[in-house]
Amino acid sequence: MLGISFEFIRFAHAKRAKILIADLQLGLIAISVSIWNDVPDIYIAGAGVFEPKWSSFWQDPENETYDSIAINVNHPIKLTRIAIQALLSRDKRGVVCIIGSIAGLAGNYAVPLYCASKHAVTGFVRSMVPCEELEGVKITAICPCLVRTPLWTDQSERMEQFSIDDAETVTAAQVGKAMITLVEDGQYKGGTVLEITAFGTRVIPEWNISPPPTKFTGIVSQTAIDRNLAPIRARLKKERRALL
Repeated sequence: MLGISFEFIRFAHAKRAKILIADLQLGLIAISVSIWNDVPDIYIAGAGVFEPKWSSFWQDPENETYDSIAINVNHPIKLTRIAIQALLSRDKRGVVCIIGSIAGLAGNYAVPLYCASKHAVTGFVRSMVPCEELEGVKITAICPCLVRTPLWTDQSERMEQFSIDDAETVTAAQVGKAMITLVEDGQYKGGTVLEITAFGTRVIPEWNISPPPTKFTGIVSQTAIDRNLAPIRARLKKERRALL
């Protein structure tokens, strides 16, 4: 069981695409130019973390900032700027696809940093609508529901805390395939935020967003709510009056 970015790469490779996997600090554009004498046409911002204990709002082990925000927000925004600069330098058209989440369309008390980071991605992509018409760079986001990847499947306590039901999850392959369509299909314009759930895909409008047809946005049992909030309540119980 592998991640979303891997599945996108697998589909892209089947289409005979040239692929470069790199960190922002490794001179992404310089490497592409040195190998192929050109800049990439498609840029995928695939790094992301789900509010780990080493960078969590509720655990709060960091002194000043949250590294998870840097990974989930700064990375895709910076990659987008690098992509625009690179494409304009060669007067080329291109596409950026950021891996967002349906957490960027709602909220969850248990993981507020993660939700905030994905809301930032959604807002950023919506702000980049004119970039396709003005500069020829299409910037989009894929927003999947919970995906069956090691981020979840290797953490049984998270699976239990969030009452994960396999029937309401999607596979990384499903998301990767949807990303290929989002990148290639002209019906998806710059600024598109494409949601993918076990019930299908839809383009998320900017206003008046209705929830997807899933129990997680419907009536949730009190047992599931209590299970979701238990680690947070336990942490805050220790903090209550602790500084007095």
